[in-house]
Amino acid sequence: MDIRRASSIFVALTVLGACSPITGRVVPPSTAGVARSPGKASYKIYVANIGNSTITTYEPDGTQTTPTISTGTYLFGIAVAPNGKIYALTCDPLGGRNSDGTVASYTPDGTPTSPTITVQERGYHTPVGIAVDSSGKIYVLSSAHNGSRGTVTTYTPDGRKTTPTFRTGSDSSSIAIDSNGKIYITNDTGPGGKSTVTTYLPDGTPTSPTLRRRIHVPDAIAVGSDGTIYVANTTNGGPDGTGAGYVTSYSSGGDGPIQHIKDPREAPGALATANEKIYVAGSSPYKDTLKTYTVAGRRVAPTITVGLDEPSGLAIH
Repeated sequence: MDIRRASSIFVALTVLGACSPITGRVVPPSTAGVARSPGKASYKIYVANIGNSTITTYEPDGTQTTPTISTGTYLFGIAVAPNGKIYALTCDPLGGRNSDGTVASYTPDGTPTSPTITVQERGYHTPVGIAVDSSGKIYVLSSAHNGSRGTVTTYTPDGRKTTPTFRTGSDSSSIAIDSNGKIYITNDTGPGGKSTVTTYLPDGTPTSPTLRRRIHVPDAIAVGSDGTIYVANTTNGGPDGTGAGYVTSYSSGGDGPIQHIKDPREAPGALATANEKIYVAGSSPYKDTLKTYTVAGRRVAPTITVGLDEPSGLAIH
């Protein structure tokens, strides 16, 4: 696994018509949360920070609020269930064959609760992404970033392993689930490779669409309440070689990109949509920022800089 990516720009991504994680980050309107009224800004923004192993929380206007949660080290992803329970995925990417992951659970006020799930690393396939569907089932994506295929394992809300378990594309990096239970996976085969987004039915069967156009080093994915697919990508360059970023969007059938948001300074760290806004958290060598855009790609308020430390996941609930 590329530790630079893991520690600074790996993301989970999520969308609101509901809540989720991301992805991560995950991710449909009912993936991890309850659908909200389009005109009502009654949600919170949850940011997983891999830099200081905390989850920070914000109001829609960008005001930092409670809870702030201290987690285990290497906080790779966050998900929020329909009932508001918060899940944090941690994993030591330097642990090699000892790099089992942990999914820790918290009540909406940040109090540790059950379940705590140990995710087996499966021979250098370390856990990198998490999502929760509308029924509360937990999905964990594991990947080795060495050209091999990733694996998705699933768990009941009480932490028991369940079905499906299935293989994904090569070098998978993030996971999202839409309101119908369809699963979306980003696959990054590295420089010179063909990065993709692959999709799966709730039982793990591969389905359509498969996205290939303008997908490059994808780090996060989300699905909007209208079925629009959002992908956060990084470039090979960027400030100090850290990788600038851009977000592309696609129709539910895979047409596109229909929108392209570029940030020449920061790699995208997480993505979410709510009330016709797109939230993008990113990192650069100089600062961490959560920026807001309209769905048409225009920059709007709020811009959040307080409480961020290398954002690695974003959820809205």
